Amino acid sequence: GSPSHQYQLNRAGANRLSLQEVILPSIASEVNGVLKQKQSKAQRNVKDGMPDSQGKEVVKAIETCRKVVSKCTAKAMKAVGDAWREREKEGERLRLENYDEEKEQKR
Repeated sequence: GSPSHQYQLNRAGANRLSLQEVILPSIASEVNGVLKQKQSKAQRNVKDGMPDSQGKEVVKAIETCRKVVSKCTAKAMKAVGDAWREREKEGERLRLENYDEEKEQKR
């Protein structure tokens, strides 16, 4: 396959982080970490016999949140990747166009 976007940014000396490969996964990881902590606390509440509003309902809501975070992150990463690939294709098309024009001018 082709080199990763982060690898290309590093090689170009861009001093940037890839949205698709670094930033979005980092945000998802951080959010899911916090949600896991909250879920763990709610699960302890269930074991301790707390009311559903502090236990079971909270666990279910957090599980839903974690699924949403994962799905949204995956969709965002795909959209960013698609946009990047489209820019790469367009850049290649323009380079070929310029090459052909330069070739024509030399004739």
